[in-house]
Amino acid sequence: MARKTRAEPGTETAGGRPPERPVVVGVGASGAAIDSLERFLAHAPEMPGVAVVVALHQREVVGEARWRTVLARAVALPQAPVEDGVAVEAGRLYLLPEDGTASLA
Repeated sequence: MARKTRAEPGTETAGGRPPERPVVVGVGASGAAIDSLERFLAHAPEMPGVAVVVALHQREVVGEARWRTVLARAVALPQAPVEDGVAVEAGRLYLLPEDGTASLA
């Protein structure tokens, strides 16, 4: 028989269950193949419970107007900055800054 454990005080949701962690999808993409990223982001709103983190390599080959068009495809995923110590939330799109790195815990 499985043993039940209690959540730490203050970590339960309104229903009395511990909050669920989102699934984090890390996407490494090349600016030279931006069409693939655009197709992926077009379907991202169909993934409930998922946070998407994008690291774009060769960003300089993508013009600013084209980059805005690609990000607009993910309109249902609000963009959020990658910040040290801030929890990743489901339903958001995180963009690593150029030459940036991230470690998720």
